[in-house]
Amino acid sequence: GREKSIRLIEDAEKYNTFIGAVPQNDLSVEDPRKEDLYPFGTVAKIVKTLEMPDGTITAILQGYSRFEITDIFDYEPYMLGRVHYLEDLAPENDNQTRMIAESLKEKATIIIRSSAFVPREAASALKSIESFEFLVNFIATTIEVENFQERTALLPITNVQERGMAILRVLDAQTQLLQIKQEI
Repeated sequence: GREKSIRLIEDAEKYNTFIGAVPQNDLSVEDPRKEDLYPFGTVAKIVKTLEMPDGTITAILQGYSRFEITDIFDYEPYMLGRVHYLEDLAPENDNQTRMIAESLKEKATIIIRSSAFVPREAASALKSIESFEFLVNFIATTIEVENFQERTALLPITNVQERGMAILRVLDAQTQLLQIKQEI
């Protein structure tokens, strides 16, 4: 709903450009500065925008790459800065990677089936993913987790196998929470 965010979305759609999506440390800060942002984010393309009944805009983004903010050099009409792109270190296609992939699919499917926010088709799409890197990134962006800091902590991890293990730990905690909620 912020004027700067709306302007950025409008310009990105008008000029068909990418944007940087960066988590904000404290959402109550109305006009964030560099120090109010998490240092890592995602290069994204706006897929679709939806105008909500309250006048705000929701943007559906497709992520392409991760980055680290090196500098913010302008705050008007919206933030402009320099970034350092993070290259993924692809894992070897070994037994450990396959076991992590199977565990990720299993845990993510449990969470998807219990979530009201994730489309049911996501569970079947999950099963058909062959690429470990795509699987890790798909789960990291699709699954809702209770602790947002756990999700943002995934952004700087360049080793995809390590990121997969970190996601697996997040999913383990999430499935335990779901089990407790069901028991209650």
